[in-house]
Amino acid sequence: MHRTVLRHEKIALQRCQSCSNYHCPFCGPDVFKPTMELHIVENHVSNHLSLAVQHEEFLIAKCNLKCREQGQFFTVLMPKHSYTGKFQIVKHLAACKKRQVPANRNQTLLNHSCNMNHRHL
Repeated sequence: MHRTVLRHEKIALQRCQSCSNYHCPFCGPDVFKPTMELHIVENHVSNHLSLAVQHEEFLIAKCNLKCREQGQFFTVLMPKHSYTGKFQIVKHLAACKKRQVPANRNQTLLNHSCNMNHRHL
């Protein structure tokens, strides 16, 4: 899973060993300027989490690590697929959930293809 897809993880903010500043674990330094002040990065990360998408036991934070040209939400089971908007990822997750095989027959997804056009937006 992509590092912005959380599953009961506690986010540990530690000083960088190279520069002694705090970095946002979801943003590159061009999006969030590393800081010496822990409360600033805590507030920034808290904002990420308040805007994140909840899906079952997962919390999906927006990624600004420059994995793509702009910020995006990564899918839970397919880390190469991402959506730039919150609406798009919610729609994708809802469609995939509808296509799940009932638990009493099989615990896997139908090849988790969702029979959708997965686009790298």
